[in-house]
Amino acid sequence: MDKWDEMRNSTSGRPDLVAAWIDSVNKAQTAESEWIKRLRTEGYKAAHPNDGWVNREENKIHLAYPQYNDGLQVGDKMMLGWPNDNERPVKIIGTEKRLLEYYLFEDLD
Repeated sequence: MDKWDEMRNSTSGRPDLVAAWIDSVNKAQTAESEWIKRLRTEGYKAAHPNDGWVNREENKIHLAYPQYNDGLQVGDKMMLGWPNDNERPVKIIGTEKRLLEYYLFEDLD
């Protein structure tokens, strides 16, 4: 079961509210799929939410739950953010292994 199925199946109650929730989840899934398709076309190798896994002071990220990852490597472009909201294009400039693996980046803008 993927995250979208989990979200669709996570509600119960009034049929009208359940239907509204499922419609909302379906729209979010479509928006993410279209966004990922566009990013791949533009040469981005991965995308990840610009959230607490992004260390903005040291410009590094651990890919805890990427929206997609097509084999991210040093030199590749990556998008931080969400579909239709606050995109932050970055370039991977190195890696760092501690307890977790981090990708070091610089802004493309």
